[in-house]
Amino acid sequence: MTTTVIQIPLEQLRVASSNTRKDTEAGQEDSSVSGLAQSIREHGLLNPITVKRDRSGAYAIVAGQRRFLACKALGMDTISAIVRENVTETGAVALSLIENVQRADMHPLDKAEAYRELRDQYKGNLRAVSEATGVTIATIQRYLQLLQLPSELRDELGTGKGAAGVGAMAQIAKTFDKPDDMVDAFNQVGGFSQDIQAEILKRSGGDVNLLPELVMQASEGAFDIKRCGSSALDCPHVPDELREPLLQAIEGLRDRRLDAAEPLKEFAARHKKKRS
Repeated sequence: MTTTVIQIPLEQLRVASSNTRKDTEAGQEDSSVSGLAQSIREHGLLNPITVKRDRSGAYAIVAGQRRFLACKALGMDTISAIVRENVTETGAVALSLIENVQRADMHPLDKAEAYRELRDQYKGNLRAVSEATGVTIATIQRYLQLLQLPSELRDELGTGKGAAGVGAMAQIAKTFDKPDDMVDAFNQVGGFSQDIQAEILKRSGGDVNLLPELVMQASEGAFDIKRCGSSALDCPHVPDELREPLLQAIEGLRDRRLDAAEPLKEFAARHKKKRS
């Protein structure tokens, strides 16, 4: 794929259909288009936009729509742009996603729609979508589940709630089939942390009638969850002196050694001596 950086007159630019950012007002928690324009006025355009040539020879914006709008608002005549040659429609969507997907100010539904378009273009192969964007299959599936939400809950989605808000909404869409049940579930579990929400939804088994009792139990602390970290080394609930024996025991189990439990037995014996 050939790449060239040039100055392009703004009047020659249009937004490509493959551009994954549809809601240009999303992300105003961080920076509005007017705020971006002010930054460009003071510091210049730090990152070029990305464009491709369409069949008519015109330039279509693949990524950088807000930068384009900000420069237009400033009355600029030209803008720096990276020109991608010989890029397919699928490749253009992937490029737009790669640039925007890690940004906090891209609306979750824009991401979801883009992932759906890529999934369709790759004939349902989520592994291919994952390889094209560098995003895990689990994350892609989570965003795709948002598209099952009714309009009332789609309105609740926004960039301000971040990944936690997306996770909770995706879990609701995954757990319940009926739109009314999804709304009911959201209203009942919305005040809890994401971990507690996930536990309530999982235990409901998709039965909205079980939610009131589960919510009451959660309010009483029945589902309080303490994360242990990714391993024995970073688990905050494992005493420092126990970490090494525990890791040795885990490695022993992986190697199927008969003496795998010995490090823990030795630790217990030493600990017993200290207490006596």
